[in-house]
Amino acid sequence: MQLLRFLLALWLFAARPGFSMVFFYHIPKCSGSSVTAILSYYYSAHDIYRIYASQSICPYGEKWWKDPFYLEQLEFSTVKNFPFSAFAPNERCFVNGHLYFRDGFPYFPHAINIVFLRDPIQRLLSHQNFWKMCAEYSPEESMNQSHLIPLGPPIDVAHNLQVYYLSSFSWLDPTISLQQHLDSAKYNLLHYFDFVGITEHFDASINALCKMLGLEKISAIPVCNRLASRGNHYSEEKIEELKKINWADYELYHFAQELFEKKFRHNTTVLQQPVVHSFADRIEYTPDQAIVGNGWMIRECCPSYPYYWRTSFVKNPHLVFSLNKRDYRVRFLAKTAVERSIESLQLRVNGYLIDLKKMQQGEWYLFEGALPEKAVGKGEPTTFAFQIDELLDLDQNSGGRLLGLSLARFEIEPF
Repeated sequence: MQLLRFLLALWLFAARPGFSMVFFYHIPKCSGSSVTAILSYYYSAHDIYRIYASQSICPYGEKWWKDPFYLEQLEFSTVKNFPFSAFAPNERCFVNGHLYFRDGFPYFPHAINIVFLRDPIQRLLSHQNFWKMCAEYSPEESMNQSHLIPLGPPIDVAHNLQVYYLSSFSWLDPTISLQQHLDSAKYNLLHYFDFVGITEHFDASINALCKMLGLEKISAIPVCNRLASRGNHYSEEKIEELKKINWADYELYHFAQELFEKKFRHNTTVLQQPVVHSFADRIEYTPDQAIVGNGWMIRECCPSYPYYWRTSFVKNPHLVFSLNKRDYRVRFLAKTAVERSIESLQLRVNGYLIDLKKMQQGEWYLFEGALPEKAVGKGEPTTFAFQIDELLDLDQNSGGRLLGLSLARFEIEPF
């Protein structure tokens, strides 16, 4: 059945109309959070859809999202739950997620397909650092790294991941060799992807991508979900061993580099009508959604507590949203690792200090303030920067776990 879907998708791809759905295949630790944040600037909240392994699929701005669920099978199945009825076939929207090409393409053959690749060892070490951070900060999530099969540290199990993500074959099929996966991934990059970016040339890749999509250039390119460097604690011998194991990823990476230089870096083709930012009048952001800013750790939660939250590892984390220029009311739920720091909390919107009122709700505090029109960016995303005066180091013996502001919900509505 999957083969029939794939063949049908190839036929539809060959005859696709001027379609405006953008589908980003987010390979872990290949600048995906930054790419998602940048492209999200140009879409309203209701036109952004996520497909990730441990979550149901939902637009950012809706309240009807389903409860998170875990995979019952070894392969991704979340795409089967995509709410096709939520948008018209030709509606402009942005879909992104940790999804294998073989699983996404049959469902979205008309989409504009984009992907970013990264130096395999750098990707692997970053993935390993992320996994370690999960284990330290949110053990209940690190136990469900369902994109790592078999479960375990990425440095041991996540080999040639970029090849497997882009192959048309299942990586669980014992009859398919790694060389066949590699050949398939190369073919797909060359024939079915409208854009291939390189993490090591991120700014150039983003500029070329925006030009291709007809998007107005943004003044500053954000970097999201970048982990504080933990250093490389592996020997040269271990790194050489990993390079040999990940030979297919290296061959695909070099192929992608050549493709970027020859086809995309200086490309002048525009695949859709030029568009500008889609601005919203209302934002309802919860930390179980993708990070839209910087300075935050992965989401955290407690089985006995009703919230997800994100905790900052710096004193000045921020969120970024695209808003229409008008007056707003800002409301958010927060607490601080150092209790007295809650008194020092400030919120600046594009540099403008917001006067906040505070009300305690259990261990959390509800903050509310007025956001004047003059603080809202004109034609640019609006930055909400938090400031506290103290961090807490909870674990000096295992990497120095820093905790600052914790944010459980953030809402913006017209005033």
